[in-house]
Amino acid sequence: MNCKKIVVLLSLAFSGMLLPGAEKIVVRTFPDGYKDCRIGSVFSDAPSALILHSWAKDKPFSSQDVQIRMTLPENFKITRFSICRSPREGHQVYPEKSGNGENTWLMDAGSVSCNVVYQRSAHPWRPEVPWTNSSVIIFIRPEGPVPERFEAKWEIAGENLEKTSGVMKLCTLKAPKLTKRPKEKEVWSLAGGYQSAFGKTNYIDMLKTMRDAGVTTILQAGGYWLPDNLYPIKELPKLGLRPMAFNNLDYAQRIDPDALRKAGFNVTDEDLKLDASGERVRSRKDKKVKQIYCFTAMAEKDSPVRAHMRSFYKKYTDLGFQSFWTDYEPSGYNGCFCGKCRRAFAKFARAEESECLKMSPGELVYKYPYEWYAYRCHMIGRLLTLLSKEIGVPVGWNSNLGHQDYFLPCYDSYGLAYFAEDPRIFDPYVAYHSADTLGTALESVYALEAFLQKKPGGEFAVKKPVIVRATSLHWVSWFFTCIYGRYELALEKGFEGLGTDYRRKLHRLEIAQDFAIGAAGIEVGADPFTADAEALTGITEGIQFAADFEDYIRREYRQDRQCVKLFDCTDAESPYENITKRGYLSNWFRLAARKYGNLQVVVHQNKEWLLASIFNWDYYQDKKLRLELPPLPAGEYYINISLDNEKYTLKTPVTPKTLAEGLSVNLPGGSFLAILLSPKALFPVRDMSLPHFAGGKLVTPYVPGTKHEGMKPFYEYVYNAQIRPMMSLYPKAGFKLIDVNTRK
Repeated sequence: MNCKKIVVLLSLAFSGMLLPGAEKIVVRTFPDGYKDCRIGSVFSDAPSALILHSWAKDKPFSSQDVQIRMTLPENFKITRFSICRSPREGHQVYPEKSGNGENTWLMDAGSVSCNVVYQRSAHPWRPEVPWTNSSVIIFIRPEGPVPERFEAKWEIAGENLEKTSGVMKLCTLKAPKLTKRPKEKEVWSLAGGYQSAFGKTNYIDMLKTMRDAGVTTILQAGGYWLPDNLYPIKELPKLGLRPMAFNNLDYAQRIDPDALRKAGFNVTDEDLKLDASGERVRSRKDKKVKQIYCFTAMAEKDSPVRAHMRSFYKKYTDLGFQSFWTDYEPSGYNGCFCGKCRRAFAKFARAEESECLKMSPGELVYKYPYEWYAYRCHMIGRLLTLLSKEIGVPVGWNSNLGHQDYFLPCYDSYGLAYFAEDPRIFDPYVAYHSADTLGTALESVYALEAFLQKKPGGEFAVKKPVIVRATSLHWVSWFFTCIYGRYELALEKGFEGLGTDYRRKLHRLEIAQDFAIGAAGIEVGADPFTADAEALTGITEGIQFAADFEDYIRREYRQDRQCVKLFDCTDAESPYENITKRGYLSNWFRLAARKYGNLQVVVHQNKEWLLASIFNWDYYQDKKLRLELPPLPAGEYYINISLDNEKYTLKTPVTPKTLAEGLSVNLPGGSFLAILLSPKALFPVRDMSLPHFAGGKLVTPYVPGTKHEGMKPFYEYVYNAQIRPMMSLYPKAGFKLIDVNTRK
């Protein structure tokens, strides 16, 4: 190390202590920071990322000659670091021998700007923080044996910056690898929020780790651009990964009409949205609306806006993207009310055209609340079909079905979509659905169930494949912009912490049950900035279940929940309730468990075999269970078992007469058990027998769609919920609420 560097280090060592009024930063660390036990995890045989998320404590400021120190076991090497998305190219990383089998690494960051302390969201249950531009992203790589547990001491200092230090407690796990990959099931993931920080070697290694863990598709969205300069997007299939872009439909519509005209697209006023006040919308800044253009006009043959959209999508297909989907959330009623839309609607609803042309926007939607909503869904769906055919690439859509207790006669099924994107209406127009389940754990599983339900006549309500957002993409975002705001909010509200130290089990259970009930794929956060080693291991364990039983868990083989009886024979009372109520996020899981039950069973069957998959969402208690199965044809059946992917077959086959007495099993807390009764022994044979339990408490399954209140839920939770803000936004447009107690 040169003399100049030594002088700088000496000055930094005293800067925070000697300078009056030195600026202060707040630091929250990953991957240990989301856990109450404060023990994170990294890979023992693959690169990992450690993050020091940093904010200005009092006000924004800049600091010169910022230095970061980190002490690691000697076989861990720091290969690269970045300040947020700005990699410190050319800045040195200096290893220093510390003794005791450790190295201290010095990272010269130069000038760093820190933004202000994080802010709370207006929604108390969903606090947010602004993007911090001063987080330190550190890539570490094992180069030999590493300890199972260690402490990583860190320190940040700089000119006019008060020295801040701490310790990250970490454990090590091997990077997870599937023993068998699913043939058809898909697994999507972003590459993370700091793609430009990687560097080529780290980026490729990260992609390989995600692929081996089960990821099939890498997503790109705004703010999460794939670094084509590090590894060409077109080359991703060579790594066994498919590139996919989402929200292109939204991005294409953000471009103002004037910009489109300059680009050669002859956009006229007829192509613009006519809002409820009778004005043409010319920018997304106008009244903060999302929609600028008329969807009815966009679906016309010679639409200049759709021509622009084709051109916009082509930029992505030229890069190598093979599929698209959109999370757009269009309003059912704050749309276009031009003559084209009204005439097309009259034809769609078989309404009197002249009347539809004369009525105010409020009068029109009040008279036809569901019909107008359905028309909006159909028109957007038709646009998707046109775009997909024109660009030659499959297109999907992200939506949600809530209020699963209510059966709706207009759909002949249960559940409601708030925005104009009901998957039952979109189904003919898209290649697949993305289920925005808006929750975590059992809440998400049952939101997915709404997509996969059968109508009373046995027909699937949604026929196209469904990819579900799994493992915490809403209520439990493990990314720092959510998790740290929630942690401090949890303490303020009197909770002991987040209560999510069992994250590996949560991922494993949610993903496995998602696949068991019929998901064609999952979207997860599998990147190194979101999933630590423990979390990615849980994700892989859930995917492994799908790979092992893919031929059996097809939607057409699934049986009704009431076909099986599950009895809980556990003697002691579970501590689940008392433990989970102490954590801010585990408390949400507790409420879901109360509604749906911590013991879940999913049954698949055909003429030759029966598969019963049992999920124990009680992380804190092993269960003694007895299972009464539906009848089986005469013959002998081997009991093939997979307990958290440990597979074996009992040596002695059984008969339907024996099975009529029930099957008894032990199921550890937070585990899943698949029991496949088949004429064949499919796994390594063990000479052992199952336990025998008698009696037990019958586990009553939750049954959705039991409330039959006609269109009342639609009027209240869709129509009125969207009309209320529009009454203020467009006071002269004639909008009014529906009296749900008198309207049929």
